Amino acid sequence: MRKRRMAATDGAMLCTDDGVEPLTVNAVIRLTMLEHHTRVWCAHGWQDIKPIAAELLKRLPLQSNPAKDGVWGTFNIRGHFYSFRARMGGITVDFLDVRNVTRDDGLNVSRETFGGMDDLETTWNIARECEALNLSGTTIASMAMTDYIDGDYAGFKRHFPPLDKADYHRMRPAYYGAIVYSKPGEYRNCRSWDVNSLYPSIMRDAPMPVGAPVWYDGEYHHDNDYPLHIDVIAFDAQLKPGGTATLTNILPVWGYEGERLDSTLGVVTMPVTDVDWETLTENYDVHVWEHIGGWKFRKSHGLYYTYVDKWFHVKQTSAGERRQMAKLLLNSLVGKFGASRLPSHAASEALHWTVVWIFTVDKPGSANSLAWLPTAAYVNAYGRRILSRAHEREHRPSTLRRHRWHDIGGIGCAHWYRTGWQETGSVEKRPQLRQAAYSRQSQILWHRGGRRDGDAVERRASRRTHPLR
Repeated sequence: MRKRRMAATDGAMLCTDDGVEPLTVNAVIRLTMLEHHTRVWCAHGWQDIKPIAAELLKRLPLQSNPAKDGVWGTFNIRGHFYSFRARMGGITVDFLDVRNVTRDDGLNVSRETFGGMDDLETTWNIARECEALNLSGTTIASMAMTDYIDGDYAGFKRHFPPLDKADYHRMRPAYYGAIVYSKPGEYRNCRSWDVNSLYPSIMRDAPMPVGAPVWYDGEYHHDNDYPLHIDVIAFDAQLKPGGTATLTNILPVWGYEGERLDSTLGVVTMPVTDVDWETLTENYDVHVWEHIGGWKFRKSHGLYYTYVDKWFHVKQTSAGERRQMAKLLLNSLVGKFGASRLPSHAASEALHWTVVWIFTVDKPGSANSLAWLPTAAYVNAYGRRILSRAHEREHRPSTLRRHRWHDIGGIGCAHWYRTGWQETGSVEKRPQLRQAAYSRQSQILWHRGGRRDGDAVERRASRRTHPLR
């Protein structure tokens, strides 16, 4: 198998092990004449290589099969760029968006962790770190999944057999995102707590589904062999006083986005994990109209021990870019398990000097085909239960006045108390803020800092907190 070497570009210059040169079509073709493949990370995504891609399409055939010579691209149905590949004589040059690894809005944010004087150098540093960690994939999530499988695809399929297409689409609404809550306003003496590696700690320690699901009709009855279950239930629900709104707008009847609902707005029919049903009944007054059926699963402990322990050790013993990569790998695996199954199609059309590309990222045998929805549904369900119960404690009369925000991984209060963190799932104390302003989306609009606790500092003032989908 040929080796693959890393490179970086900012749209103007190309950085390889041999130095820096202008990014041109001829430079790309020269890379295909080497004895190894080249993976080029783009600082600004598709805009860095769009002119090069249009020129290569004039010289090379468009291929729907990346194993043949020509050009091939992957975008999703929303136009998000994943990769562009040119192949000649069996040698490939892949162009990938580095932001699919860092998940930062821009390299000005990544530079604080990965260093570099400009976008090209920062991208080069990220590429070198991926190479040093022997990571393979077009996104941080696909890197996480590839590292988790570690070549044992047969074992993966045995533990996580592909779901029937109809079952997948019917089960899909059981997987939804985080709880986000805040009280907009300006406050003094604010403190936040972050659950240390919440999703990885759940995957490692909580009972998780495994194996082929078994359908049952009507209400679930306890089965020692299949103790976990996702039930399809017709019900209505109204938030209890002091309850945490955990229901999300995942059904067509709820036509607006980004809200957690106080009511189902009538009777709804949806799949719910047994963990989410417990959380739902703790926070809502629920009336069940019909138990339609569901899927039951065997449970397993230990399927994620090796992966979580490996990268948590790296996170705890490293600093800078390596610690950040470990953190990203820990948090990204669950998202890959929950990746959508999209229809695959490919086409291109030349319009004057512009090329319009229509590709999806889902190809037969791709990492997306390895997604297994029940894992993602249960991890998010456990996360909602943990946070809703913490939220309930903060809403007791003695603490209600200080609770200001929460999201899937933490809570913010106007007063603070001592806590500690050493392991996954434990609580990490964040820096105290003398003053802060919170928006309705749990975003800190501005703050005036206080103490900073070393690597525990989180720059919440620079970004919104989004649910993990």
